[in-house]
Amino acid sequence: MNFKDLFKIAYRLISSPAKAWEEIIVSKKSAWWFVFSMMMMACFANFIGSAISSIASARDFNPLVWFNGALGVCCVPFFADFFGFFIASWLLRKADSGLFGHKSQNNQLSLLAGYSMTVVFVLQIIEGLINPIFQDFMLLKYILQFYIIYVVWEGVKVMHIASAKRYLSYTVVTSFIILVSVWVVGEMYSIAYTCLSVKFFK
Repeated sequence: MNFKDLFKIAYRLISSPAKAWEEIIVSKKSAWWFVFSMMMMACFANFIGSAISSIASARDFNPLVWFNGALGVCCVPFFADFFGFFIASWLLRKADSGLFGHKSQNNQLSLLAGYSMTVVFVLQIIEGLINPIFQDFMLLKYILQFYIIYVVWEGVKVMHIASAKRYLSYTVVTSFIILVSVWVVGEMYSIAYTCLSVKFFK
């Protein structure tokens, strides 16, 4: 998957989710490669944003301190998205069979989780680039991330994962699992990184 296809899929999932899901199913592209590519873009955006912020605000520029801070910031989306994707896929399989009594294929649920995370990836990229300048974007991010509900809704309908009567409940549960999985892993990493930084860089 090249960058042109990557941007095309991400854009269509945001602007026209139904058509994007149809193309994804027809193309049979792996969710993992999409997640990995978008995840690396989010890491790069956060690294650049952190670097710019550190250089602009620091009176006495220290390369070691700068690199440590930038590396820590860019690793947040990496761990959050990497582990969040696998945890969300696993929880979706459990919810699909246990809560809804379905037997959906694992590939379908991985596609639903991975491509629905587009909303998360895009917000992480924007946050990484503009958050050093626009500090209030964090609040806006928490509001905009619920757009994932619409993306998941269209994905559930197109892939026929749930019956029409369960579209809403399946969408809400799936969206909740994805957002919470990414958030919990990201927070755990941030706490661990902060503790280690205090210990080794105090």
